[in-house]
Amino acid sequence: MPSVINTQTIGASDLCIVMNNSQFGRAHGYGDTWNSLRIALLFSAGPDNVQSITGNVFRVGLCNGTVNMPGDVTTNNSYGVNFFGTWARGTYGWNMSNSAFRRVGSTETLSATNISPRLSFQGVSRYPLFIDIVKGSPNYTFNFWYHSGNGTADMTPASFFGYLNIPGTYLSYTDTTYGAPTGTSLAIDTATNGILDTVYCGWSATTWSLWISYIAVVRLS
Repeated sequence: MPSVINTQTIGASDLCIVMNNSQFGRAHGYGDTWNSLRIALLFSAGPDNVQSITGNVFRVGLCNGTVNMPGDVTTNNSYGVNFFGTWARGTYGWNMSNSAFRRVGSTETLSATNISPRLSFQGVSRYPLFIDIVKGSPNYTFNFWYHSGNGTADMTPASFFGYLNIPGTYLSYTDTTYGAPTGTSLAIDTATNGILDTVYCGWSATTWSLWISYIAVVRLS
């Protein structure tokens, strides 16, 4: 089903992309002329009355065009972060497994990394997720900036946009961590399967929704 636009009030009202068993993609405008590309989300997820869910998949990354994206039966080309497995409600957010993913055609390959990011509760606070995808020849990798602590403070849009162009080694915000997890390396063949010219988000849950307040893409190099 398609994503919809709805209003969420945390601090102040903002219009959100509300995802429920849906996906979306938009051309990021840089084509293939980048070496490091930052995908930044300000978002929250799920109702307060669900304790756990199994089998949900959340993908964030890049793909080739908006036809045949990672949530479709076949995919042109894609790389990014895959959140999956058993989602358990903690005190301050959802915990789950995660890895790098590559999907081409109907074949999906997952890396062997897990650094335990959290997704925040809808209606309580908005957390940032920055993913810096680094192009390689042929192996692509990513770095994370994600919610990792025990705070519930809401990140305001002003703070979110203020961090967009700051290099990862200088990123600092309460209850967040920036790191370069090992094991995110996957080979990407753009000559055969298409360049990664589109920012992508996919959310498979039907029982609760992902609320994206803001999404931005920045070419770091």
